[in-house]
Amino acid sequence: MSDDHASQCGARLKISRRAAQLAGGVLLLAMGLCGDRLIGGADAQNPAPLPPPVTVSAPLQRDIVEWDEFTGQFAAVDYIELRARVSGYLTEIHFQDGDLVKKGDLLFVIDPRPFEIARDSALAQVAVAQAKVDLATAQLQRTTELRRNDYAPASTFDERRADLRNANAALDSARAAVRSAELDLEFTHIT
Repeated sequence: MSDDHASQCGARLKISRRAAQLAGGVLLLAMGLCGDRLIGGADAQNPAPLPPPVTVSAPLQRDIVEWDEFTGQFAAVDYIELRARVSGYLTEIHFQDGDLVKKGDLLFVIDPRPFEIARDSALAQVAVAQAKVDLATAQLQRTTELRRNDYAPASTFDERRADLRNANAALDSARAAVRSAELDLEFTHIT
């Protein structure tokens, strides 16, 4: 081969390489433009939506009541704790849960029968003690008369006075037991 022919072949080869590079660059550019249209080009072609229509009116002027809703629990303003002063069974309840009650209203009744029995027993003890006081008083009066005439010894007279004091003390104790029993009976009504 001649040198001319070789240089022509080399020139063709150089042109072919350049043509291939140029064609590749054009192809990449075309792909880039088409890719933009495929990916984001649709947004570029479609215009943005129009803003929504707005209705305008004249302002109103009036009084309003502000309020809110909340969940909660009800609780009484005042509350008390009741403790019975006597023990027993409840026989009556004079209110319903949630009722309004006033000071002095009857709320509960505890079975009063045992306390009535205790009061009656205390009253009987008063009667027994009173009988002993009466007997001791009569015996002291008799012994006093006998002692004036010197028919009774001084020790018997002293015993009769002591018996009267004991009987009076027993009477006072029985009366206190009656008051205690009446108080317990009163405590069966819880107000």
